[in-house]
Amino acid sequence: MLGMRLRAPRGDREILVRPELADMPDLVTRNHHALARIDRPVLGLPFQAVRDEARRGLCPGADLIVQTGHQPTPYHPGVWIKNFLAFKLAGRVGGQSLNLIVDNDAAKHLEIVVPAMAADGGADLTRVRLPDEEPPPALPYEECPAPAFERLRTICGRVKSACHNEDMRAGFDLFWQAICEVYDSRSSIAALITAARRRLELAGGIENRPVFMSALSAARPFRLVLLHILANLPRFVEVHNAALAAYRKAHRIRNRANPVPDLAVEGDVLETPYWVWRAGEERARLTARCGPNTIDLLRGDETVLSAPRGHLLDPDRGPDLLEAALGRGWKIRARALSTTLFCRLFVADVFIHGIGGAKYDLITNAIINRFFDVDPPPYIVCSATVRLPVPTHGATADDLRRLKHRLRDLTWNPDRHLADGARRSEPFRTLIKRKRALIAQPRGAAAADRWETFSNIRRVNASLMDGAADQIAAARRRVPELERQIAADAVLGSREYAFCLFPPGLLPAFYDQTLAELSQ
Repeated sequence: MLGMRLRAPRGDREILVRPELADMPDLVTRNHHALARIDRPVLGLPFQAVRDEARRGLCPGADLIVQTGHQPTPYHPGVWIKNFLAFKLAGRVGGQSLNLIVDNDAAKHLEIVVPAMAADGGADLTRVRLPDEEPPPALPYEECPAPAFERLRTICGRVKSACHNEDMRAGFDLFWQAICEVYDSRSSIAALITAARRRLELAGGIENRPVFMSALSAARPFRLVLLHILANLPRFVEVHNAALAAYRKAHRIRNRANPVPDLAVEGDVLETPYWVWRAGEERARLTARCGPNTIDLLRGDETVLSAPRGHLLDPDRGPDLLEAALGRGWKIRARALSTTLFCRLFVADVFIHGIGGAKYDLITNAIINRFFDVDPPPYIVCSATVRLPVPTHGATADDLRRLKHRLRDLTWNPDRHLADGARRSEPFRTLIKRKRALIAQPRGAAAADRWETFSNIRRVNASLMDGAADQIAAARRRVPELERQIAADAVLGSREYAFCLFPPGLLPAFYDQTLAELSQ
């Protein structure tokens, strides 16, 4: 499993799904029954009691839950398809679909990039930040307020003016209209973008229940799992770091910061798989000093919470002690692997990942297996490549290879490319005969003689090139032009552009057609 290889589809309007769509309903029910049989305690409580409480709090009355999630950005169509798949799969099995809004992630990609072909055949990119100020590197999405409405109008106006065709402008107009309908000056930019995107989904018949990580972290089941990890933190750190080491080995990754750093151990202070910060501040890693009598939760040298071990690890008192810390302004949120660990074990019957999440959750699989001593529930992988319908040059790497081969042949074999008039002229006929005679010389000559022959051939070729000068000049001009066109097409044909730049209806129609098997 650690050796899984996943790649984005290369062709336009192609999808990647694992398992096959036809097998997904059975996977949901198999996972549901397997998860219902887990009997490992969580902080002394029955596993099922914690799982049932988490699920009731998020989806009251739902027997089956299909979940996906992503950061609250205007993401590309390969991400958006997960929301459509979650809804359709949940409908197929009679369950509820959840969309986890990971608003505790660092808000470093809040921008819309708009492409256009440049006058010289290259490609221009206009990058518009939402909001237009660059946030501090580790500031979470949930800490970024929505811009004032008039400021937001100006920012979005820059996006629209950068759209170089009517289809892109029409697509963005729908997104801007949705923003206007849901705008609330008190909301975060994450909540605003999410609400606008949901408005577009609802128009297409898609309704996933949104769950913000900031809200999920306040729920009692989340805190119970956090406390369970604290109660067994040395073992969790060991399991976590061993799973990372196995992943790096399988994928030949030497950088110990990839895909995520190890959890650090500094004396009696251990790093937890959680973030901590105060409102308006950047994220920091939550560490803990777990003594025999007291547990201290720390941000660097600053104490977040200090409590008697027996009180903090009591399932009745511990969540309230965490609530007291939150009451003093602290926020504790899960990091990437602990987020999906919680969702896959305690919330969802199946989780839908994109390619990146699917790769990294191979590490979570190993943690679930070793820390909880259970088989990790399989997840779904889904992504798509949909390119903007914008004009491109149609230039390819094969075109460039052929052109460079032709230029090389023009240089080394100009006699093959002489214009008819030059080929018939006496000077060029003499040069061609001279070259053939040089090539026909015996191969057993001394090295010095061979070098002289080679030099003579080069001099003859230089003279022959005069007869193909126009072709050579045209090919030399074309090489950089073709390189620029290929580079431009790579930019214009990227799969990473925001869903709100696509013509109205194009993406929902593609998703409906692609996922139609789940609606039958």
